[in-house]
Amino acid sequence: RPHFSLDIRTTSSEGLLLHISGTNGVPLVILYLHDGKVKLYVGADKVISSQEIRDGDWHSIKFRVKKHNFRLAVDGVKTPDGQQLKGFTHDLQSPVYVGHGHLQTLHKTYGEVPQKSIVGCIRDLRVSKVLFADPAVNHGVMPCFKGVTEKGAYFAGNGAHLVLEKYLISGSTYDLAFEIRPRNLTGLVFHKSDNHGRTLTLFLKRGKVVVKANDGEHRYGTALTPTRPLCGAFHHVAVSLRRKTIVLRVDEATSRVRLRSVSRRPTTEEETIYIGGVSENVREGVEMRTSYVGCLRNVRLNKNSVSFEDVSVFGPINTGECPAE
Repeated sequence: RPHFSLDIRTTSSEGLLLHISGTNGVPLVILYLHDGKVKLYVGADKVISSQEIRDGDWHSIKFRVKKHNFRLAVDGVKTPDGQQLKGFTHDLQSPVYVGHGHLQTLHKTYGEVPQKSIVGCIRDLRVSKVLFADPAVNHGVMPCFKGVTEKGAYFAGNGAHLVLEKYLISGSTYDLAFEIRPRNLTGLVFHKSDNHGRTLTLFLKRGKVVVKANDGEHRYGTALTPTRPLCGAFHHVAVSLRRKTIVLRVDEATSRVRLRSVSRRPTTEEETIYIGGVSENVREGVEMRTSYVGCLRNVRLNKNSVSFEDVSVFGPINTGECPAE
């Protein structure tokens, strides 16, 4: 008769909180958010539900699994008991997944169950009053931030990076813009490559913002030292590639380098884009291999906002919020 308890803080309306899988990935217990409400499924067609909790405050969740029913309480408010399917059994040796895990039949089992984790914080997870220690496996989950947070993506270094594969770029020019607030003066922020060997890399090196580019024939580079220190405040960074020049802007400062030959980019092409670092197998055109540490926000490519919702995440990155400084 396991008892579970945990505290959560989120503004998400959808997302997985916790689940336990049995044989062949069949879900035994699923705790999740749907329409901002906490819902609990335990091997039954019926799902029990709580009040909304997507307000960004901390909330306490407790639930208990018995032989024939299961109970849920959120902030001390109990919901009616749920009834398990006849003959249902649970295995206490099954792994417990916090957030998204390897549930092969999750969506088929109950259609409203979300496919992704909540964006937020989970703490003080206990099973039968025993506190969960460090997880056996961590897939890009960061420690919770203390104090005030703000919108952005936070990169904790140690190889953490995002990958946008087959990102479609249209137009004869290339414009990249974003805001950064680093915690280290050195680190890779952006690297892109295409099928023609053309690369563009932007990184920090001992307080300077550096751009390196390869048009398939020649290599180019320029750098700027911001008028204000890099760490502690947000800086606006922009790179523009035109037919004859590369322009780097950091806040009010500007630097440009003239191309040896006129660049003729196709009007539409697919790129692989790395943000915050690169994979170990990426070597070509990457001078900086140290991962970026700090906050990144308002990323735009050719004036289009780049969303981090459907990107591949590697290492400790919070794609939804940064600690305010």
